[in-house]
Amino acid sequence: MRTAADLLDEIRDRIGTHARQDLTTPIDGLLLSDVATTPATPEYSVTHPLMVVMAEGGKRLLLGDQLIEYGPGDCLVITADLPVTGHWVDTDRSGRALGMGLVLRPAAIAELLLRAPAGRPTRGTPDTPAIATGRAGSDLLDAVARMLRLLEHPADASVLAPLVGQEILWRLLT
Repeated sequence: MRTAADLLDEIRDRIGTHARQDLTTPIDGLLLSDVATTPATPEYSVTHPLMVVMAEGGKRLLLGDQLIEYGPGDCLVITADLPVTGHWVDTDRSGRALGMGLVLRPAAIAELLLRAPAGRPTRGTPDTPAIATGRAGSDLLDAVARMLRLLEHPADASVLAPLVGQEILWRLLT
C-alpha cells in the first residue's frame, strides 16, 4: 500500500489535470475543484450532501456558531443541505485550493448499509452531526486516487466508477 503522502500527491496532480471551471467531470457525482484563491473573502452558500477530500489549500466554514476547518489530507462529510459561510485558507504555497468531491446519495448509502455484515460497526448514529471533518485514511485516499485515474479511462469509468464510489462510501461508513 502506498503512503498517504504519496496518494495525496497523486490526487493533487490528477485534480490539477482534470478540474474544470464548472466542477463537473464525466463521472456522475464526481466533482473537482481547482480554485485560484483570493484573500479570505467569505462566500455564502447552501451545501448539499457531499464528501470532500482536500489535496491542497484549505477551507474554513461557519455553520451557525460552529467553525469547521479542513486542509490537505482531510475529509469533509456533509449529510444534509446546510447554509454555510466559507472562505479559502492555507494557500500560501501555490495560491490554489484543490479538492475532490463526491455527491452523497441516500439510496446508495442505504444499499450499502443493507448489505453490511451483521454486527459490522458503521460510523453514524442519530446524534451524529450533519457536518464533520477528519483525516482521510490511506484506504480512503487509495480509493479516491483510483476514482480519479478513471478520468483517463472513460471506457472503464462507466463500469468501475460506481464500484469505486461504493468503496469510497463504505470507507466513510466504517
